[in-house]
Amino acid sequence: FLVTENGVRGNLENKFLRETVFPRLKTFSTVITDWKFKMRGPRPPHSKVVIVEVDSASLEKVGRWPWHRDATAYLIEKTFAAGAKVVGLDMVFSEPDQRIPPELGEILKTQNLGALVETFETDFALGKVIEKYKDRLVLGYTTETACQPQYDKPEECPVSNPDAIATHPAGFAKFAYSQFETPNGFDPDKTPISSIPTFIANIQLYNEPALHAGYFNAFLDPDGYVRRTSMLMFAAGKPYPSLPLEMARVGLGEDLRLRLDSQQRVAAVEFAKSGRQIAVSDLGAMEVNFRGPGRTFTYVPALDVMADSDKIEIEINRKIASYSKTDLLKDAYVLIGVSALGVFDMRSFPFDSNVAGVEGHANILDNLLGGDPMVYGGGMAGYLTLLFLMTIGALAFSYFTQRLEAVPALLLFVFIMAAAAISDQKLLFEQNYDWNTAFFAAEMFTIFVLTVAVKFVLEERNKKFIRGAFSRYVAPAVVDSVLKDPTKLTVGGIKRELTIMFSDIRGFTTF
Repeated sequence: FLVTENGVRGNLENKFLRETVFPRLKTFSTVITDWKFKMRGPRPPHSKVVIVEVDSASLEKVGRWPWHRDATAYLIEKTFAAGAKVVGLDMVFSEPDQRIPPELGEILKTQNLGALVETFETDFALGKVIEKYKDRLVLGYTTETACQPQYDKPEECPVSNPDAIATHPAGFAKFAYSQFETPNGFDPDKTPISSIPTFIANIQLYNEPALHAGYFNAFLDPDGYVRRTSMLMFAAGKPYPSLPLEMARVGLGEDLRLRLDSQQRVAAVEFAKSGRQIAVSDLGAMEVNFRGPGRTFTYVPALDVMADSDKIEIEINRKIASYSKTDLLKDAYVLIGVSALGVFDMRSFPFDSNVAGVEGHANILDNLLGGDPMVYGGGMAGYLTLLFLMTIGALAFSYFTQRLEAVPALLLFVFIMAAAAISDQKLLFEQNYDWNTAFFAAEMFTIFVLTVAVKFVLEERNKKFIRGAFSRYVAPAVVDSVLKDPTKLTVGGIKRELTIMFSDIRGFTTF
């Protein structure tokens, strides 16, 4: 329990504990969290979050992924035309979509035909759409690696290396948090918070007009599941938001503020104007309050969005029906992502193990808009409560289990586990508090099993001794009686009024 809690807070200095022991313990803890989600059941989304999916049918019609930029531009244009409030792109355009060879382009320019290049190159079409909707469009990007400067070697985490910083896109700092406060200054080489040595960013043609961008990295647990996300990553000494966080900020008309404590850990991530804080760990991680299994959110195929007709047939709540495209997208937070299996952007979440990765961003975005992410551990109060139960409570349970017979001990164990499970599920988890109760349950189970096992061994040893000692002097029936009720072994025996009949059999002696 202590190793896990300190690992979550980034306080494990020992490399073996941090990289070997903690991931395994965290996996055990999070498996219990998965059970809690399934026991709680699905919940409807709080906000109007819609996923425009590039599915297999869209790929068959438009072409293989990635599409030419004019097709993507048209999809974004039609999404905004249908009334979308904010659009986020779960994709990155890190290379030009070059259709005319550079040599041919130079020849055309020398012949005063340079305008033809822009006609045939689709990059410009998407650039114009980004410029047009820059106030409400959030670009996506990712990173080649992520590291923790406090623990990783400088060559593995060159966050201050001038050569690494030189590879950062020009002007990229405009996508960082607008407010960053730290009491003792910030040293990018000594923070345990995830940091970015290099970006996989959009080309400058798109970065320059864009006003908003966020990373769409997936933060996997050791078992490959996604259960939490990071609200910030540092690069060149500046904090950057994730794609869902930036979408929420844009839609709410907010500013982002990050405050660090004196240990260069996260004190608060908050929306500056309203002052509303986001529940995060000391390392800036947010526990995702998943709404349900795959396709809990509304999915609209990209092909239907690009069509001229307003009426489309899609599946919502496991039922296929006819809907108005405008009604579905108007005033919605729209995530455009790929759901086709062949693109291999599938993820595992607590409710489902094969879901389009873009739905993870939808869950995070809905948590941020609704203000109800999972709160891990219950803060210091939860930490101390569990520590008390796992020390004083465990000693008391061990004491009573040792002195009770097997059946009463079993009933006590069942009562404690049932009370703990109901309290954890009903009073905590359903109120969005995910306490780390897995180790408490494991401790109670271990104490009960070991105590009963030891008692069984000792009782069998005592019975064997009694049977061996008394069988030499008394009848087997008397030994069995004593084993069934050891209280009969009293000094001085027991006084009873008895009637004794003497009898004989004629000729018995001779016989």
